[in-house]
Amino acid sequence: MSDPLFFQLVQIATGARASFDAAPSEAEWDGLHKTAGEQSVTGILFRALDVLPEEQMPSRDQCRRWMMDRTKAVRRNALVDQRARELTEIFSAAGFRSAVLKGQGVARLYPDPTLRQSGDIDLWVPGGREKVLAWLKGRYPLRRPVYHHVEAKFFEDVETEIHFLPAFLYNPFRNRWLQRWFEAQAQAWDMAGDDGFRYPKPAFAALFSLLHISKHIINEGVGLRQVMDHHYIMKALSETEREEVRGLAKQLGLTRLGSALAFVEQELFGSPGCPALFSPETGRGGRLMKDMLLSGNFGHADRRKGGLAARFFRFLFDYPSEVLWSPLWKTWHLVWRKCKGYL
Repeated sequence: MSDPLFFQLVQIATGARASFDAAPSEAEWDGLHKTAGEQSVTGILFRALDVLPEEQMPSRDQCRRWMMDRTKAVRRNALVDQRARELTEIFSAAGFRSAVLKGQGVARLYPDPTLRQSGDIDLWVPGGREKVLAWLKGRYPLRRPVYHHVEAKFFEDVETEIHFLPAFLYNPFRNRWLQRWFEAQAQAWDMAGDDGFRYPKPAFAALFSLLHISKHIINEGVGLRQVMDHHYIMKALSETEREEVRGLAKQLGLTRLGSALAFVEQELFGSPGCPALFSPETGRGGRLMKDMLLSGNFGHADRRKGGLAARFFRFLFDYPSEVLWSPLWKTWHLVWRKCKGYL
């Protein structure tokens, strides 16, 4: 599945082209707005309306719809930024370091950070799972403690996940190596941020982005917002950082995903504007792009049948290690949670 008109809109919004091949009809603008909403990128794609020639602009009613989405994105970003600052202060007062994963930190790499549509706050708090959980219990409502994070209610208007570990892999051998790398990063604590909260620098963010996308591909689907995040992280990397991330990705078995993303970004954004981590791979990249367009943001627009089992089969030959280890890891995780009293 491909959508040339939507691809053109993405490329106009990201500066790869200046106009459509032909002006979209009113019905086509309806479809573009619907797709942008399913992918959670209406705020970012609003930038296209700033550069389109007059004869290709949508109707006044359409412009109003896009403007409302832009305003919502700006307001939401301001709110989530504020909550991230407050959350950082809460943990700092308790003696914990913290860093915002993805979300508001990655938004700083966009041309206009206020237009990236915000979700919840994922806060990495090093210090050990038991220590962090012990401090949280009795202070804030907790839900579903799992291997790498717990959902904690700090605010009524923004959801939060407190991460003991930034991410993980289903393959236990690669995951062991990954967690040692995270431990080294926690000790070095080389973070960015002067907005009242800290967030990882681009090299860390690039690896985290690959890990995050990998997990969601297998379990529910990944949307354009995550791919766009990866695109802007790649643009922020220096050549030295790019080599570092390439080596880490190879060590963790993420080469195939990197090649698939290189193809998707080439198709979506036109000229990528920066070297990809790996050479684009048409077959695997085409399957990923088709799934992305059908799934929407985190699979919320996916109307296909089959559920998780169908996803496993769909990506078994593209990412065999993670797919095959997933059922074993999830079985272990269920037993582990029961033994820990987390169920």
